[in-house]
Amino acid sequence: MIVEARPQDASGLHDFCASSYPPGARSLNEQGTVVLFIRIESDGHVSDMKLEESSGSARLDRVTQACVISALFEPHRAGLRAVPSWQRIHWTWTPSS
Repeated sequence: MIVEARPQDASGLHDFCASSYPPGARSLNEQGTVVLFIRIESDGHVSDMKLEESSGSARLDRVTQACVISALFEPHRAGLRAVPSWQRIHWTWTPSS
């Protein structure tokens, strides 16, 4: 099952990731969009992750993976029951983010 990802606290995830912008990447004006395919378990934790599309910067790809793996997501629901699912995450880095 593939559904859109919904972090429980998107603003917190954004703030954490933005503060994690690698200084070397920022000074080189590295930017781009990372696309990850993640498995979210019924408790909201990420148990598996695949890099589907690189930002073009290995530094930004690694930071995005670290941010997402540490996040807690709202799991997909089948009726009232939380169930595991695969979800696609798009994360765009710009020096001003």
